[in-house]
Amino acid sequence: MRINPNAGIELGPGFLEQRPTEAALIAQCIATWIEVELQHSRLLAQLLHANTEPAAAVYLSLKTASNRRELLAAAAKATLSAQELELFFAIQNIGKGVETERNHLAHGIFGISSAIPESVVWVDPQHRIQNIIQTTLASEKNISSGGGSREFTAIIQKTMNELKENIFVYRRTDLQGIYEIISQYQKLVYQFISLISRDHPALREELFHQLCEIPRVQAELRRMRASQQTIHEAPRE
Repeated sequence: MRINPNAGIELGPGFLEQRPTEAALIAQCIATWIEVELQHSRLLAQLLHANTEPAAAVYLSLKTASNRRELLAAAAKATLSAQELELFFAIQNIGKGVETERNHLAHGIFGISSAIPESVVWVDPQHRIQNIIQTTLASEKNISSGGGSREFTAIIQKTMNELKENIFVYRRTDLQGIYEIISQYQKLVYQFISLISRDHPALREELFHQLCEIPRVQAELRRMRASQQTIHEAPRE
């Protein structure tokens, strides 16, 4: 949620020391996503029926998430049945949303507000650097004009208000929720690896249906099928 415009804020990593529980949750989210990427590298190895170490090295050498997803998708298309491929893409789509949450935590600027306990505030670095530049220019202009101008005070207040419009609050419960969805996604990938590693058809079919019955997977499969139906339906006269 957005921060109250009247709330005081303090930005910078040092302030996280005053929110140790929230800081630990942020670290857990980021660390767990690294485990997800390791599972992705195992998934690639299983799809390619390759040794894990070389496949992991290839996967991890790709620096962008889109390239990694494309590599997994290409391997999946070449090796999976139609129904397993649909399940693969459902899980990958879930992963995109989870990764977005993780990326916000990994690449944002944190701080605190004394008005909001058990929480941290967050801002995109682009908004923060704009605020710093505007404040610096206003300070330099104020110094050159002899200081103490009302215009300077008004500009500083304006830039701070603009910054607050782009500041969000992560409550402790929000961070706990993000940690849970990252952990659940890691488990999904692990279960999918278990599925495609089975040679026995009956066991493979059983694991397939177990995965498809997970509520979040069910919801994504329904969304995908509805989207495909909409795309392929002929326009009516």
